[in-house]
Amino acid sequence: MFESTKWTIEETDISDNSKFNMIFPTVFKPPQNRIKSNLNLNETDLIDDSNYEIGIIREFPFSSSLQRMGVIIRKLGGRHFEYYCKGSPEMVLNFVSPDTIPDNFHDVLESYTQEGYRVIALAHRELRMSYLKVQKVQREVIEKDLKFMGLIVLENRLKTDTTPCIKILNDASIRIIMVTGDNMLTALSVARDCGIVAQGQSVIAVNCDLETNSVPKLYFTMTTAKGSNLINKDLSLLSNSASIASLDTIESQVITNNVQNDVQNHPQSFYNNYRFAVTGKAWSAVRDHYPELVPRLVTRGSVFARMSPDQKQQLIQELQNLGYYVGMCGDGANDCGALKAAHTGISLSDAESSVASPFTSKNPNITCVLNVIREGRAALVTSFGIFKYMAAYSLCQFISVMILYSIESNLTDIEFLYIDLFIISIFAFFFGRTEAYEGKLVSETPLNSLISFTPVLSLFLQLILVVFFQVLSFEHLKLQDWYVPFNISEDAHKDDVGCYENYAIFTISSFQYIILAIVFSKGKPYRKSIFTNYGLIIATIGVTAFSVFLAFCPVGFLAEEFELVIPKDVIFRLFLMAYAFVNFIISLLVEIFIVDYLVFKKLRFKFHKIEKSKRKYLVIERDMDRDTKWPILTSNYRSAASPLTPAPQVPAEIVIETETPDPNFVLKSLLQDSDTLSGTAVSEYNLSNKVSDSSNQTTPYHLANNIDQSYTPDFSSEYNTPSRFSSQTEDAFLTTSDLLSDLNNHYHHQPPHHHRTLSKFASLNERRLPLGFNGYRSSPMR
Repeated sequence: MFESTKWTIEETDISDNSKFNMIFPTVFKPPQNRIKSNLNLNETDLIDDSNYEIGIIREFPFSSSLQRMGVIIRKLGGRHFEYYCKGSPEMVLNFVSPDTIPDNFHDVLESYTQEGYRVIALAHRELRMSYLKVQKVQREVIEKDLKFMGLIVLENRLKTDTTPCIKILNDASIRIIMVTGDNMLTALSVARDCGIVAQGQSVIAVNCDLETNSVPKLYFTMTTAKGSNLINKDLSLLSNSASIASLDTIESQVITNNVQNDVQNHPQSFYNNYRFAVTGKAWSAVRDHYPELVPRLVTRGSVFARMSPDQKQQLIQELQNLGYYVGMCGDGANDCGALKAAHTGISLSDAESSVASPFTSKNPNITCVLNVIREGRAALVTSFGIFKYMAAYSLCQFISVMILYSIESNLTDIEFLYIDLFIISIFAFFFGRTEAYEGKLVSETPLNSLISFTPVLSLFLQLILVVFFQVLSFEHLKLQDWYVPFNISEDAHKDDVGCYENYAIFTISSFQYIILAIVFSKGKPYRKSIFTNYGLIIATIGVTAFSVFLAFCPVGFLAEEFELVIPKDVIFRLFLMAYAFVNFIISLLVEIFIVDYLVFKKLRFKFHKIEKSKRKYLVIERDMDRDTKWPILTSNYRSAASPLTPAPQVPAEIVIETETPDPNFVLKSLLQDSDTLSGTAVSEYNLSNKVSDSSNQTTPYHLANNIDQSYTPDFSSEYNTPSRFSSQTEDAFLTTSDLLSDLNNHYHHQPPHHHRTLSKFASLNERRLPLGFNGYRSSPMR
């Protein structure tokens, strides 16, 4: 960007032996012989650039906590020093004079941020002080009464690989969270564009007001989405509803707005599937004053904006505490803490972040995340496979030895050497050479525990087959007419263990070692097919061919070295080959259909109790999915990006449906049965007055159940809508002076009835009022 201006930077080379008090400022020079269009003369003139050289006298570096940086400069020939400050708009606004801010500033800023642009504010001030004071002045002294100069709008376009990569991760049910230092609206726009926040998903922004010597107040507001539609597309347009409401009220708006057909096609959780967008200021307030809300925000949070490096690290740790396995992608020095804290840190640059992260990507895009996940899953499955193979090999050999021990025989030394060195070692070497699967990233994650039901069951079933076919071969041998039992003589050497039993057990077990290697070497969805591992295929073919050769017709010296007593009955040898083939087929079917399909896919979570699970976020997600009363939504809060934007005019219609009234209810006289009239009476109230927004008068009117029944309510008092109230306020009566006045008139002139309807609730400037009578709730609101 700087090179495109064709300005040049002149930095003086300072030797190490220079005096410490000698200052050589950096000088910026414009391009020479710039041409300026002269509109009056309709010709071009050359600009004298001798007075445009700028020297940087002092620099206040950027800090993520301060969200701004500044420089003190002086033009060549200038009389005064000047201070320029750039940073986030909401931060720079705190230091500029109000009269320098344009009237449409907040609208312009919000329009850019909602489009996903990165916006930086620029301010300026002349410094009338000496050179010595300039070198010693604190930034707090000069950062006041600045003159707002304008906005710098930058477009940080999404890389072409970003959106497809995020779609793959979403399809694999891998949760994606954006953690950034950018503006909230910019982050939300980018999150929607790249797919982190789905198009049909509502987003609730979490903000707070930090007041001195008081507990900060949290505000939950629905956010708007550009180009979205209220019905069937995006519920987030309800952000402009300027109401204090719970989520069940929001859902009732959609349900009653002539979309019953749509509702029937979606469960209730469809409308409760919201996500949080949290600012760094709100994150700190929640951690300090509302720690019980941290798990909820972390579980449903998708966008975390204006986050400092420490806050990023805290978020990673909170995710880990809930049972998530967290991978972090970053490219800056402010990501080092989070990269180090994550289970898997991936640096997208060779700068400071690469030092803190175990992985560094050569390609500066997030496609490396897919590679890390694929390689990690493949490595985990390979490790488990090798573990099971080595355990099964040991147990298989143990079974062979125990069967032969029953007749006081054993495997020969050469047979032991052949099994351990030529079979097991070769397969163990080539077993892990199968590469990671490059196809679709599936949502089923591989097992992360060796001592779990599925690996143990797989090992147990394979061992049952091993025992069955070895015993079957041994018993089949005994049924042969030519069979002579092994009987070691007293003169025989203790190592002379060659016999028919030895031949049968050694032959069938040699094939079983090969079978176990093939069965445990699984392919997709985590690894490529076994046929892509050419080393393992060649080893399998070679070892199998040699085992067949030993079983049928070994040459004389091999038979002598292995001490094989080969029966002359060829049919028996073929039976051993058939047993080995049947063993292979059954082992393959057991592993594919029983272990992988039935147990791993179908029954893996069938009896899983999330209350006892280490993944605590499952319980939190379930509870939030059922809870439609929290969070309490409000639009009283105005974000820092648009604090002066007026609330929209919103028409609302409230229907109050009665249920069994509480006998101690204050307004029970309005709800008593009438001996002369029954049915439904409809009264229309047109409330056109605006609700005043006075924080000093925002007091919820609580209706206690223990009030004396003889009490006659006084509706003459005026109550404004509260700017904030807790979700624990179940019995709250919220109203306005106009509503109370109409209720007072109705109390004196109309007969009471069970069913009362307030309709055509006119536009409220500040917020719509859900009426929470004791035992009655507002439904629906449109």
